[in-house]
Amino acid sequence: MKKVLTAIMMFLGLAIHGFAQNKLVGEVPFKMHGAHIILSGSVNGSAEFDFAFDTGAMGVFMDKGKAEEIGLKVTGEMPVMGASGQRKTVETSAGNTININGVEFKNSTMVLRDDSGSIKSGRIHHCVLGYPQLSQYVTEFDYDNWVIRFYEPEGYMYKGKGEGVDIDLGMRIPMMEVAFILSDNTRVEGKAIVDTGASMAASLNTPVTKQYQLIENADRFASKIGRGGTGSFVIKESRINGVSLAGYQFENVPTGLSTLEKGPTASNMFIGLVGNYILNRFNITFDYANSKMYLEPNRKFNDDFRVNCSGLQYAHYPTGRGGFVVELVDEGSPAANIGIQKGDQLIKIGGKSVTEYAYNELIDLLSTDGKKLSMEWLSKSDGKLKKGKMTLAKLI
Repeated sequence: MKKVLTAIMMFLGLAIHGFAQNKLVGEVPFKMHGAHIILSGSVNGSAEFDFAFDTGAMGVFMDKGKAEEIGLKVTGEMPVMGASGQRKTVETSAGNTININGVEFKNSTMVLRDDSGSIKSGRIHHCVLGYPQLSQYVTEFDYDNWVIRFYEPEGYMYKGKGEGVDIDLGMRIPMMEVAFILSDNTRVEGKAIVDTGASMAASLNTPVTKQYQLIENADRFASKIGRGGTGSFVIKESRINGVSLAGYQFENVPTGLSTLEKGPTASNMFIGLVGNYILNRFNITFDYANSKMYLEPNRKFNDDFRVNCSGLQYAHYPTGRGGFVVELVDEGSPAANIGIQKGDQLIKIGGKSVTEYAYNELIDLLSTDGKKLSMEWLSKSDGKLKKGKMTLAKLI
């Protein structure tokens, strides 16, 4: 009789477990702007504006100009350090309510900073959501359907087909065990930041770059402008043989090689980061309450890694002449070979005004290896309009 009762109880337990429903708080659509996850929402009942959702953000960061526009009250100040390694003291605003498509985050403290430089370079979001929001709910990033789902953490049970991974949240940023396979097949293993706000596939910190002489040993480089909360910086990007995480392997990965002496990328507490050009190949569920995340490959999983094939970077912000200012030109690149220089203004690409291209459209165009493009630009040195044709080619 006891065996029968035990069997019945086990059956009931399995049945209850099987039919238990996770409590969905809300589902929020998002769009991709470059590599950034963009949501629409409001603060304290304001008109809606754009937010980025960034697992690499320890707090909630807001452009000071937007904060003034919507009337946020300054309640304090605090020191911050951005990815550039620069330190600044910034103002804060406590006690705010963020509403994203009906999902509320109450009593939010906003760190107010001047993001005007990033906005001129193409950024459309005025606020960055991070750890305070991710720690409040179980958060599911569905890149296949471009939605984020928020669940109540109490009683939550993951029911997908993804691989469960332990994450370390000691720094209020998720870190996981990752292996970077260098060009000589050396395997560098350790913790890496899981950073949906990083516009790259991967990056290695300065101590790793120096120890393995990655700058000296790389055959080819591309330059990439990075922007943090306290300033911008230039990072060298090359390719390594692979990145391995949670049993998944990616080959021939474009990877940033930090040489900064200050800031997060100079740290020896972790070896690097995994950015959104790898992360967006999974549908990801973050369960901060249990220090877990779940990775399920999506339809982008096997896509090639695309890189800038022009060798130029520009501020996506119209000038008085209707152009975009060139911020960087890689030596020996297609753009450099036809004479485009830093400070010039891009006027037309492929016979079309640069201001007529959507942000992602222009990124995709300049990442198309082998494509031939006509270019028109206004020279900074002599003020003349110049023309040329370039054939796009991978720099790394």
